[in-house]
Amino acid sequence: MPYIFGRPQDVVRQYFIAPPDDRDRSLGTGLVLGGVVLLALGWIIPASILSDEDGMDFSKVAFAFTFFAVGMIFGGRLIASGVAHVHRYNRQTTAKGGAPTDTEMDAWLEEDLKSLRKQAEKELNIPEESLIRDPELIIGPALPTDYGLGRDKQPRFASYEAAVLYLTESHLSVYYCVINFVAGTLELETTYQYMMSDITSVATVNDRNVNHAANSSTGQAIRMDGPIAVRYLSPADVSVRQDFRITMSSGETFSVTVGCHANGASIMNKQSRGQAHGIVNALRAMLREVKTAD
Repeated sequence: MPYIFGRPQDVVRQYFIAPPDDRDRSLGTGLVLGGVVLLALGWIIPASILSDEDGMDFSKVAFAFTFFAVGMIFGGRLIASGVAHVHRYNRQTTAKGGAPTDTEMDAWLEEDLKSLRKQAEKELNIPEESLIRDPELIIGPALPTDYGLGRDKQPRFASYEAAVLYLTESHLSVYYCVINFVAGTLELETTYQYMMSDITSVATVNDRNVNHAANSSTGQAIRMDGPIAVRYLSPADVSVRQDFRITMSSGETFSVTVGCHANGASIMNKQSRGQAHGIVNALRAMLREVKTAD
């Protein structure tokens, strides 16, 4: 598990904390105000009834005390519920404060990718002069993962799948790993080598999760880290996963997830998707040359 780049882990985690829900603040304020009104009525109306100069009977007294009890109980419950909503809003706001900017996250990821390329070169040990083009990088979310949406509406993930592709005239060599972005480590390192003549297709494909409706969470997927809500993406939340995929004549496949559609929203980095499509087109052109030469 190579260590690739240092960064303040607690600060990075803040990026993935779900933003405070404005509905908590507005609903909480409304509930507190409603509760205060009920408490006030619970005092005022019974006091008015009990001070009636026309005299009191049992029914008036019973109604006054019943109204008082109802006002106190339900007014108190409304206030307690409202305070809980406002507290949740304030807690998320405080937890989210100090999160890194999109620019900082992108700079750290760029450092990780530079280190990843060096690690791939070390693991595969392919002479540079034998390469017929520069190594290509494919990257996307490694599910399940925490994620955050930046001001630019682009997703950034706590865990990434990554693959570096090295092409020679006869072989395609691949270095694969998972980037633990929070810890700054490379995990699950694996290398592959394929004969170019054995590759039957290179494509970006959309895989639909047939069990999505039964397994998915409703609304925005989150997980609770103690009392703090964190944006979270699990395989069960994904209705469509887009993969970069290489298929061999033996039926063996190699794939990297480059994006997905979950809970009614596309969670895909446009730059990563564009790179994947560009690499697919380049590899297809090279495969045609190889097949033609054969």
